[in-house]
Amino acid sequence: MSGKKTLLASSIGVCTASAATAVAWAGSTDSHPIVAQLLTKNKSEGKIAALDAKETLYQSGKQLTISIGNKLTYEVSKGDTLYAIGLRYGVHYQELAQLNNIANPNKLTAGTKLKIPLAVKQYVSKGNEMVYQLCKKHKMSLQLFFKLNPKVNLLQPLEAGQKVLIVKKEKVVKKEPKLKNKHRVVVVSKRDKVSVGGFQFQWPVSGMITSNFGWRHGRMHKGLDIWSSKKAKQVIDASLSGKVIKAGYHGGYGNMVLVDHGGGWVTLYAHLSRILVSTGEHVGTGQRLGYMGQTGNATGYHLHFEVHRNGEVINPLRVLR
Repeated sequence: MSGKKTLLASSIGVCTASAATAVAWAGSTDSHPIVAQLLTKNKSEGKIAALDAKETLYQSGKQLTISIGNKLTYEVSKGDTLYAIGLRYGVHYQELAQLNNIANPNKLTAGTKLKIPLAVKQYVSKGNEMVYQLCKKHKMSLQLFFKLNPKVNLLQPLEAGQKVLIVKKEKVVKKEPKLKNKHRVVVVSKRDKVSVGGFQFQWPVSGMITSNFGWRHGRMHKGLDIWSSKKAKQVIDASLSGKVIKAGYHGGYGNMVLVDHGGGWVTLYAHLSRILVSTGEHVGTGQRLGYMGQTGNATGYHLHFEVHRNGEVINPLRVLR
């Protein structure tokens, strides 16, 4: 319990309550004077504000660099995840990955400084504004407001002319794949076919291979990543006729389709934006399965394509040349 009290004391320090008061408090979060007053101050909006305030009480003071006119910068601590950081600041983890050129969103290194697409702006109050109302208006959490304005009293309305810091969400421009000589880039066409025994596979999409099969960033990449400039308008076709054994959302694969072709052959199509087939449906070679997307663990539009034979994943280029 003593550790929890110390943590609460350091967090509550951003408010007007004293650290001594925080340490002396031994009840539940709802019974803390700041939260309790918020709960009774306004039956609807006040309660919403209180929930955010609870989050503030439990924060341990992460490293945040603040500069007016610039993006927020966050220093990664041990145990941080991109998803949790994004949730904390109201930014999708895929946007953070894109902005900071993170290839593997599941792997973060402590000490890394991340740019957050939130620009710090100065706001001049017109007076008689409550902080939680201001946060709601500008779509920012009370937790972040406290970090930007540690001396502002949550329970008192802002005075006319009072200056506070707020944030404005900036659009993250998705970058097209960079073509570097050290990477193998292959332009493919779905019309090209190759025969494997009695099976004849075709490319599921026309586009460009941006990531090959094999080890990547310390992890096994089990397929090919194929990008198309048409993005969400790019149709994904069945590489071979067969039966759909899976069609739906599946963890890091996002929207995924699995097709069993018989003879131990199975193909997988992941990160789709839309799925056009259903489980149990029989599809023909070249039939539309869906559209290219970026669902699941994807930092941009592409098709992740896998080929399985007798339960083992193999390099698709062995059947697609």
